[in-house]
Amino acid sequence: MINKKRLLIFILLFITPIYLFSVDNYAEIDKNFKDKLSVMQNSSEVYVEYALFLLEHNFLHEAIEQLRKGLSFPDAEERDVMYWLSKSYAMIGANDLALFYAKEHYERNQTNEEALFEYIWLLHRNLKTEEAIDLAHLAYEKNTYSFILASFLAILYGEINKYELAIHYYQDAEELAYVLGIDDLSLISNYYNQYLLEINFLQFKKAQEILEKALAIDPMNPLLLRSFGNFYHQQMNFSLALAYYQESERQEIIYTKEKKTLRTPLSKLELLTLYLDFNLINEAESIRKEIKREKENRTWMRGYGINHYFFDALWYEEELHYWLITKEENKHKIARNFWQQLIQYKNKFTLSIDIRRARTKRERSHLLALEYAKKNQHLENSAYYYLMLNDRRLFVGQLPITSHSPKSLLYKEIDYATKYRDKTKLFMLLDNLQLPYQNKEKVLIIKNILINTKLKKGEHKILIEELYRLTPHLSQPFGMFFEIDMENISSKNQKKIKRALKRIGVKEESSPFLLRIEEAEEELRILLFEDSVLRKEWQVKHYGYRHWRILAENIRKELFASV
Repeated sequence: MINKKRLLIFILLFITPIYLFSVDNYAEIDKNFKDKLSVMQNSSEVYVEYALFLLEHNFLHEAIEQLRKGLSFPDAEERDVMYWLSKSYAMIGANDLALFYAKEHYERNQTNEEALFEYIWLLHRNLKTEEAIDLAHLAYEKNTYSFILASFLAILYGEINKYELAIHYYQDAEELAYVLGIDDLSLISNYYNQYLLEINFLQFKKAQEILEKALAIDPMNPLLLRSFGNFYHQQMNFSLALAYYQESERQEIIYTKEKKTLRTPLSKLELLTLYLDFNLINEAESIRKEIKREKENRTWMRGYGINHYFFDALWYEEELHYWLITKEENKHKIARNFWQQLIQYKNKFTLSIDIRRARTKRERSHLLALEYAKKNQHLENSAYYYLMLNDRRLFVGQLPITSHSPKSLLYKEIDYATKYRDKTKLFMLLDNLQLPYQNKEKVLIIKNILINTKLKKGEHKILIEELYRLTPHLSQPFGMFFEIDMENISSKNQKKIKRALKRIGVKEESSPFLLRIEEAEEELRILLFEDSVLRKEWQVKHYGYRHWRILAENIRKELFASV
């Protein structure tokens, strides 16, 4: 049977890590432990207790030092020193050492379920998943009523893309939970992992159903809320993705109220990506500054067993994304005098430095993550290290290159067709997408077609209209097609207006879009129609068209604002 006291400590350390002692009492309690150590020289008991105290306060290396000292005493096995050494090494990401002590502990305690579970999981963390599956199968044959073993088998089969077997064991685990009367909260991690599996195999309706079941159990869970945000982000549904990401961030603040250093910036990172995907540069800038302040906090990463290299690789990816979007945005800023022109030249220069620095940091962070992964997990796959993040995001960078899941294969095909400018293949991939679930992939494919292939006039027009409907701002660099109606504009101003519109990529073509400009005494009334339906209406000041770039900027902001 599982030791209840140790299980409680495990939950406190790894599931809901909080301080059990206030900061004010830390120094006093630390001194008391050291006093005890100076007196008790023939037992590992105090060393283990002191190490657990240090673990609770996230002093991981200090805890390991105490446990290694305790290992030399005769009662070390009785006090489970190797078990806690395994846990501690796993928390700092040293999975090879964690596996060594887990194996030693299991071989001495083969009837101990906790020792078995820890050994199986660390085999997987060290990329010995087949060996972990064999061991889990042997144990499950002896105990077919083990909810944890069924869950392990489901997760492990999912990791090697054995979809049917993974689903089989997820269903077994759910049935066992019902038969054994296991609390619904224990099912949440299974539902979350099954959700990731369904997404990986493009089973979007099933994924949504699974996530809804999990959220029904714990509606305020930050990870589940963030996952729903990801789900709608993939559909390019800005309003729903934003709502779930913001709620996830609010709940995380509540969840870590007692221990702010354990608050993760993962929801904010998703918000940053969302804002950048929809070109909301001001909102992105605010979130980016918050993440920069918080990202140096490594405590939450240690608490969840995540090495900072892996998070840095994701962060610098978005940092570069931010600077590139800023560069695109600055192209349309208007200098109204000589001094503003000087400022623009200065900003352009500093921005080029920022982009170059961001690229360097991104490349360096990826290399450091890879080197760390190779050193500690003996990884052979140069993309696999992304999987070490507990909160896996829904994009191909986190899937192993050797994976043969439908999601990873789709991205391989997109990359291959783009590399060889295979327009026919890209159009075929576009036709086979499951919409709206793969709207993000649709945007990616359309952009790749527009950038890398030669198109007929009609093809170009259709693609831009599709891109505009999904994300208006993304269509800007490729030129928007409009039928421009200027019947109410004096002929002497029409040429200047056309120059203004041309600057932002608006072209005179027949299409469902109609941009109507009406001239008034002090302002212009601009109306945007789509299929004869008025979509937007706004007014801009009348500058007599001496400053036609101001008109272009006003129109651009409205046309390419997120909707």
